[in-house]
Amino acid sequence: MNKTQFIEQLRKALSGIPQVEIDDIIRDQEEIIRDALAAGRTEESIITSLGNPTELARNLKAEFKIEKAQDEIKLGAKVKAMFGAVGAVLVLAPFNLIFVLGPMMAMFGILLGGWATAVAITVVCFTVALAFFFFTIVMPTGALGWVGIGFGFLGVMFLGLAGLGVMYMVSMMVAQLILRYLKWNLNFVKRQAGAV
Repeated sequence: MNKTQFIEQLRKALSGIPQVEIDDIIRDQEEIIRDALAAGRTEESIITSLGNPTELARNLKAEFKIEKAQDEIKLGAKVKAMFGAVGAVLVLAPFNLIFVLGPMMAMFGILLGGWATAVAITVVCFTVALAFFFFTIVMPTGALGWVGIGFGFLGVMFLGLAGLGVMYMVSMMVAQLILRYLKWNLNFVKRQAGAV
């Protein structure tokens, strides 16, 4: 395989990521080839050392998707990008079905349970807050009673919203941990492929 064929196959295999990224990757690969040629290596040995363009593209796509997920700020966008990164890492090696998919399913299950609990607590807290409000209408109280009911109302509302806030922070931390694990896994797969 020559340089032109390698670059053409790599470009095709990189489909699915933004064209700007593909162009950057192709420029980088062409520069690597140019530098190696200038150092006296043959084109054939350079292309052989770069490996299979399809495998290289899978690794580069996985790196791109992990970085994209890490750069997302909003939780929903981060989770969506993280699913893309998980998918990209799963295709790299057969053992990733066990070492990536299994832990991801467990983490998402735990997070889903945490969110369900936080939402349930919030609904209960809002119900209790509405009950406080309702009882103030049904059973009129003095000024001191209104203050107590007001603080009770605010306290219960805060408790419900705090549960959602805590789950948001926990979800962001877990997302960062998952992305670090995916990056570690990607580097591990690359090292194993280089060792073969």
